[in-house]
Amino acid sequence: MLDEQYFIENPAEASFTDWLRSKGTNYTCYIEYINAVGDAADITEKLNIFQTIIYIIHTPFKFTFFYWTIVVFILHKFNFKKTVMKIISLHFILRSIGDILNQVGNLMDTYYSNTEDGLCSNIVFNPEKHPLRWFVTRQIASIFWYSGEIFADWYPLIRTKAISHNFKYIKYVYITCLFYNLSKIALIFLNFKLSPSELYDSRGIYDNDKVNHFYDIFWIFQLIKYHAAFIYEITVYIVMKKIIKKLDIDKSDIGFLKKFKNLSEYRMLLFALFSLCFLPFITFSVILKYYLFIDDGFRIMDFSLEEVRVSYTNIQYYMVFIDQIFIFISKYETIPINIYAYDDEPNTNSFIMNKTYSRKLDSDVEFSH
Repeated sequence: MLDEQYFIENPAEASFTDWLRSKGTNYTCYIEYINAVGDAADITEKLNIFQTIIYIIHTPFKFTFFYWTIVVFILHKFNFKKTVMKIISLHFILRSIGDILNQVGNLMDTYYSNTEDGLCSNIVFNPEKHPLRWFVTRQIASIFWYSGEIFADWYPLIRTKAISHNFKYIKYVYITCLFYNLSKIALIFLNFKLSPSELYDSRGIYDNDKVNHFYDIFWIFQLIKYHAAFIYEITVYIVMKKIIKKLDIDKSDIGFLKKFKNLSEYRMLLFALFSLCFLPFITFSVILKYYLFIDDGFRIMDFSLEEVRVSYTNIQYYMVFIDQIFIFISKYETIPINIYAYDDEPNTNSFIMNKTYSRKLDSDVEFSH
């Protein structure tokens, strides 16, 4: 049985550390629970620990991009000196650590506390109801999740820079990428605004109003992040479009599918347009969720957008892997493209020369060091 010292029955005197090590706010609730379930509680706890350990070991393998990552590693022959390999490795490692920490939270499935009606609350369904679980699975894990995403977010920037060295255009990609990264860093800090010591009020009752207020702000930050992502993608789209226009690829005699297969520019354009199509839906969903949280009459509704949020977030990362795979598929192909060599000097819009050349795709992507 747990010692009474692990229970906070006087929240006003409890420190941050006390909350992290706590098992509840009502020791009597814990005793009643143990008496009710008997030996089954100890057996259940051991089974839960065993099951969670298995899930933790399995977590990296069920990561959404695990097999995509392995494919790219094989294509690059595990040459981690390449920039793209560093980006993909950090994306995989950091986000997997975040997933592992989230899985660890399953070890914290009980917290014994008071309720408004004087009854006991024992089972934890949400991380917000367990101080240590909130700290591990949301505050600490978010650092790894968002950091892994940020590294992968640099991929379109590096690809654009590899294709065009015109800083007049590239600087806008840098700016929008920075804005997008900052929106994620802001979310990391926001998670730390809700301290584990603030999840329960002075009576030891779960502070539903404070948690709901946190999520009111959280979804506003999420909406900003989604639009920052689109601004970044559309900026890459515009820069790529200018490059394509200068290369006069649209007037070449190859079809769209051939262009998509051989040119990173077209793959990035397609994903930007794909994002544009789904942005109104995700925006409406977030606004609806925000409205339901603001209106007290809808607070009790279970309206979760986690799967939608994750799916929308992952769209751009599929592009990284698809782009790399197509690069290797077309690595030794050449395509005849009628281009104009363009004079980039200020105040000059003159075309200098007209020629036909074969563009070797291998050199299109080897930003290796």
